[in-house]
Amino acid sequence: MNMMRVWGGGVYESDLFYELADEYGIMIWQDFMFACALYPAHKEFLDSVNNEVITQVRRIQHHPSIAIWSGNNENEYGLKYWWYDVKNYWPDYRALYVNTIGKTLAAEDTTRPYVSSSPSNGLETIKENYTSSKPDDELYGDIHYYNDNSSLWDWTSLSSPRFSSEYGYQSYPSIETLLE
Repeated sequence: MNMMRVWGGGVYESDLFYELADEYGIMIWQDFMFACALYPAHKEFLDSVNNEVITQVRRIQHHPSIAIWSGNNENEYGLKYWWYDVKNYWPDYRALYVNTIGKTLAAEDTTRPYVSSSPSNGLETIKENYTSSKPDDELYGDIHYYNDNSSLWDWTSLSSPRFSSEYGYQSYPSIETLLE
């Protein structure tokens, strides 16, 4: 599979990036720029997000390389595992990723799927009202895979997800960087 993910903790890429993806047949998993944090859900902020979604979707949706949209990076996962599964955060989460981004995107681009978060259990997440009890379940959707504690030579220690949209292993920087 030739796919790259534009990570929600980064930036919206340049027009040239999407043009090259089109030219070389690389599919793009496009996150909106929300990552690893709780976000406000007051009207002014949601109006700003609505404008951001409209602007970016209209700018890049004509590219055939765009394969899927995602509302954020790891915020559903964070609701479950980082922020103590506090349910009073859930309404704000849904207001932003379902009622604002999801609805605006549905009005702007009816041709591509949308997942509210990555990782996500896809339809299983929707069944649980967008706040899954296990948002990183290998049986559904995508996962983020980091397993620094297992042997890379032991294939049985590796995950077997449906799709790994983020993965890697931590490493030390180069000696040149350390010496700076």
